[in-house]
Amino acid sequence: MRSLSPRHRLLTTREAAAVAQVSPSCIRQWTSRGHLVPAARQGRANLYREDQVLEAERIRRNHRAPARAVLPPLHTRARQAPQ
Repeated sequence: MRSLSPRHRLLTTREAAAVAQVSPSCIRQWTSRGHLVPAARQGRANLYREDQVLEAERIRRNHRAPARAVLPPLHTRARQAPQ
């Protein structure tokens, strides 16, 4: 049997979560926020194309806010002299 390409392989929410290494609730959040669109339905279950799941995962990971530098409270910062 031939293996399907990621473009044609349909995944359940649980399978999509495993492929993207996130929780099933994360996949549902991506769907509700429009980051991921189901390709089909099987009964009540959404089915997602594997290539779209991987693309959504890549975009979501690259758009995370960078870690913020922790600054000391204002009252402990050194004041700069006027120039």
